[in-house]
Amino acid sequence: IVEISRPFLTDLFNATGHTALLATPTRGCAMVVLSVNSQFEPGIMIHPGTVLGLPGSPAARLIYYFEDQKPTPPGVIANLKRYGVDFEANTRGNGLGGIAAPIFESDGLIASTVGLILSSALLTPDPDEELLEQVKATAEAIQAQYAEGAISRLMPALEPVAQPPRRRPRKSA
Repeated sequence: IVEISRPFLTDLFNATGHTALLATPTRGCAMVVLSVNSQFEPGIMIHPGTVLGLPGSPAARLIYYFEDQKPTPPGVIANLKRYGVDFEANTRGNGLGGIAAPIFESDGLIASTVGLILSSALLTPDPDEELLEQVKATAEAIQAQYAEGAISRLMPALEPVAQPPRRRPRKSA
């Protein structure tokens, strides 16, 4: 999955300018196995081997949730239903946040997560939905290469996005 993911993480970084990462399950947490680090000043760098823990890491929360461990971390199901990803802002008081989306094995078990580490300002008070969509699309692209069509029985269905009512053009007199 690391080799499959490499070009997709590079594309995610190039599209967003934020540090992109791939994490795999490790003892109820998530371990970074691949990252494309931001070179901007100040930049956020994360290295392979870094363990991301509960409750602050969306990657760790997704892995914990999809391993069917209890209790379910708060907000995970709601975020998955609404956006198809999980995210969190400023959990350690350092101004950083994260976005993560799941990737599954062919049998539906969690294989890894893909995501971004970025400024919490992009997630609060409301998340930048374009960033959430870019992470989700990257996960879907990796999923298609890794185990197309695989999904966990625990993945909630996306809620339909409410569309504003269409205005009818006024007839001119």
